[in-house]
Amino acid sequence: MKTDNRIFTVRRLFRNEIPRAKKCFSYYDFLHYNPTRGEGIMEIMIQGQMWGIFHGDDMVAATWLIPADSPYFRQTTAAWELGDLLEWNAADWLVAGYVWQSEEYSDCPVYQRFARLWVMQAAKLKKARVVHCSPRHINADMGRLFENGYRLTALRGLDKLVPHFIFVKEAEFLNTEREIPRNVKYCPLSDTKQLSMLCEHGWLGTTLDKDNNILFTKGS
Repeated sequence: MKTDNRIFTVRRLFRNEIPRAKKCFSYYDFLHYNPTRGEGIMEIMIQGQMWGIFHGDDMVAATWLIPADSPYFRQTTAAWELGDLLEWNAADWLVAGYVWQSEEYSDCPVYQRFARLWVMQAAKLKKARVVHCSPRHINADMGRLFENGYRLTALRGLDKLVPHFIFVKEAEFLNTEREIPRNVKYCPLSDTKQLSMLCEHGWLGTTLDKDNNILFTKGS
C-alpha cells in the first residue's frame, strides 16, 4: 500500500524480532490483560502469529493472532469472557489481538491491511470467524473495520473494568458491499451506555458515519 508516496510492506515477524515486538506491545502494559507481557509473547509466537507493517526497516504497526482454542489463550480470562458472550465453539474462531501503531505513522491506514490479513489467516487456518478486541480508549480505526465487513458485537470489560469493543467477522460477510437495511438505529460513538445496551439487545454495529455515529442493524 502507498501513503504519501511511501511504500509499506506487511510480513510475519520472526523469533529474533521478539524484543522489537515486545517493546511495541508494552504500550498495553497499563492494562491488566496484555497477552504479550512476559513469556506470553513467546507463546503467541509459537501457538499463533505476529505480523508487522514496515516502511523500510522501520516497523510502523504490529498485531498478533492466535486460535481461540490454543492452550495459551484458553487459560485467559478473555477467553472465558468471549466464550460467554459469543457462545462459541472455540475451534471455529481466530482471535485478532491488539494493534500497535507508531505515532510517527499515524496517517498509515494500518487497519485496512490488518483487517484483510486477519481474514486471510483465518481462511488458511480453517477458522470460520474472526474476533477482534480493542480497548475503548485506544481509538481503533472503526471505519476501516466496518468497511471490511467487521461488525461491532459488544462493549464488554475484558480487563477488569476496562471496556473493550468486540468486533466479529463471519465468512458470509466477506462481501462488504451490502445494502443498508431499513431497520437501523444510530448511536454516537461517545455514548458507551447506549452502545452497550444496543449490543446487549442483539443490535450489530456496521458503519461509522462522518459525524462519528455508529449505524446499528438488528442481528438475526
